[in-house]
Amino acid sequence: MSEKKPKPPTSPPATQLLHELERVVELVQQSAASCESMDYALVRPICGLDVKAWKQLVATEALEHWLAVPLNESQAHALKTILAEKEHLAFQRDHDALTGIPNRRMFDRVLNAEVDRAVRSHTELSLVVLDLDHFKKINDTYGHDCGERVLARLGQVLKTSVRSYDTVARIGGEEFAIILPSTPGWTALLLTKRILETFRRETFSCNGGKFHMTFSAGVSSINLLDGKPAPALLLKTADKALYAVKNNGRNQVVAAETQ
Repeated sequence: MSEKKPKPPTSPPATQLLHELERVVELVQQSAASCESMDYALVRPICGLDVKAWKQLVATEALEHWLAVPLNESQAHALKTILAEKEHLAFQRDHDALTGIPNRRMFDRVLNAEVDRAVRSHTELSLVVLDLDHFKKINDTYGHDCGERVLARLGQVLKTSVRSYDTVARIGGEEFAIILPSTPGWTALLLTKRILETFRRETFSCNGGKFHMTFSAGVSSINLLDGKPAPALLLKTADKALYAVKNNGRNQVVAAETQ
């Protein structure tokens, strides 16, 4: 059986394009040398914007340095196919195979970017780190396939409980994290408590048994950090709060103390 080719993507939503463009600008500012020659043009295929419409935008918005290069049908299809392949590979690289949410690699990258953004814009940023309670007992009692079902379900509950621009990631075996831009610590605390209440009501039926699960969580926010905020310190404070919960009965959410 031949391998199924990925479906060529449509244009991404405007919010994604703006986020990508912002990131490209940051990278160019960080790494570009002096402009003594023109070596490359950075291109992102966009559907639904013809050259005439772009010329009007250039005239009204002073975008003379940005070109709209028209593609014929075969060129556009080829570029979309290449882009789809690249996006598929990037998804596999940056996402956890079991839960489908970002993995530790992507979490680290996003956390670094969000801390930089919060510092530049003087906005709030919160981080939640959570860990399933007594997860080893579930694997030992019901089997690893059952443990995987618990992990997958927690990933789904987390993902559906946050905003589209928040980031939920699996950063360890049974450890997850939530990055919450523009969110103060008290809001992150209340959100995580609601998620815990939702998750603890889940009933798992597996290999002849039924059970419920809980998690422990620590919440940290950027305004708790002394000096220049750093991703490692934000993660450390959330971890510290998490382990305080683990040592105090589990099944709770606790906010980190000021560093």
